[in-house]
Amino acid sequence: MNAFIVNCKPNNWEACNKYTIFGLKEGIRFPPLTKGDLILFRISGPNYGVKALWYFEYAKKIIDQSKFPLSDANYVWILNCKKIITFKQHFSEDFQTSSKKSSKIAELYAGGIQRAIVEIKEPQLKDYILNILKECADELNISSNYLGEDVNVNVFLQKILTQLGVTAPYPKIEKNEIVEPILKQQEYKDKPTVEQKEDVNESIVEQLEVVDKSIVEQQAEVDESIVEHQEDFDESIIEHQKEVDEFILEHQEEVEESIVEHQENVEKPVVEHQEEVEESIVEHQENVEKPVVEHQEEVEESIVEHQENVEKSVVEHQKEVDESVVEHQKEVDESIVEHQKNVEKPVVEHQEEVDESIVKQPGALDKSENEVPSKSSKQSLYETIGERINLPILNYAPLNERGVILLFGHYLQDLGISHIEEIREGFPDAIAVRSIGNGKYQRVRIEFEYKSSSFLKDGHDKNECDLIVCWKHDWDSCPIEVIELSTVLFDK
Repeated sequence: MNAFIVNCKPNNWEACNKYTIFGLKEGIRFPPLTKGDLILFRISGPNYGVKALWYFEYAKKIIDQSKFPLSDANYVWILNCKKIITFKQHFSEDFQTSSKKSSKIAELYAGGIQRAIVEIKEPQLKDYILNILKECADELNISSNYLGEDVNVNVFLQKILTQLGVTAPYPKIEKNEIVEPILKQQEYKDKPTVEQKEDVNESIVEQLEVVDKSIVEQQAEVDESIVEHQEDFDESIIEHQKEVDEFILEHQEEVEESIVEHQENVEKPVVEHQEEVEESIVEHQENVEKPVVEHQEEVEESIVEHQENVEKSVVEHQKEVDESVVEHQKEVDESIVEHQKNVEKPVVEHQEEVDESIVKQPGALDKSENEVPSKSSKQSLYETIGERINLPILNYAPLNERGVILLFGHYLQDLGISHIEEIREGFPDAIAVRSIGNGKYQRVRIEFEYKSSSFLKDGHDKNECDLIVCWKHDWDSCPIEVIELSTVLFDK
């Protein structure tokens, strides 16, 4: 058995819980799930934590999005599961605000389980189960079902711990010592005496003899009745068969004559019509082929004539182009020579002024060579860094646009972007492609900003951009779609 954590948005919990399902969006890699794998169903957001324990049944490709109960994204797979238990309160990992590290699960950071579905490692699964057994003990002593078998949830979780190498005490089932004596006493009360048994047996034998005699008599009467009816039935069948044979012989000749006559009446007009059709086809074929041949000849003559005119026109145009190119090249060469003179003259004059300045101030060069660089000229190793976020691609929150681009490039498929087509130097920064459902895709123009309000400050045209990707969204009246990474990367 493997174990997986799935992260559900709060507004999707009711639908997922009602149908015991979980959806995988387009672009998310399908996990190595097998039937019976444990699912720790987790709700993300402010009140985060494990809400239920399920086990995986089967996955199914989504054909019609309109029939899928979740409509907040383009879902590709539906994971069908079975409930083991739903907790009254969330089991929270208690991620610390500064480090985003769990105080209950060893070496577990918020960034490590932020994706839609994550396979959980054995050491962390042990801590999850141990803490659930500890914090939710009052809820676990219930009967549930796992792969068609009734199980006690408390015992079920402790058996998982045993498989993971953790010793866990099983609840002892005390033997009911009252049941067995009561059953024996009841058997003794119901046991008949020997005399009662003998009287019952004699009565049964007498009744059976009477029944057998009655059955034999009734059977004889039935056999006699069957024989009489069988003879009457056979005679009736023979007579009826004779009548049927005579009727068939009388009408057989009439039927055959009628069939022959009808066949002749049908074949004659068919043959006549066939001859007329064939003559009409031959005549029509001749009328069609004649104008086609004549038109073909005219078309060929027109093509040859047009080809000659085109070739002649191309030759004349090529001459004109060559002459124009030669004249333009001369003008360009003259312009380059003149521009070169204009450039070299001020450069020579400036060089002379610089030489004179150096001669007049002989100590200036020595001073600049011996001057010690200031501390501000070196890049400090202690410059400001962002809040620790412990993402696999970045330890600290970005403080500029380049950090936003790095995070977006790593998580673009989780954000609904299929791929990047182009990274540009000007505005907008990138051209990307994303799915809009039903196997269709759409190009989007993307501008990267550290803060969304920088888009307005830089004077960009809102009509030339479809999507702003930023770390902080501080433009309340923004008319463009915005992806705020500081929110979406931790709210799945």
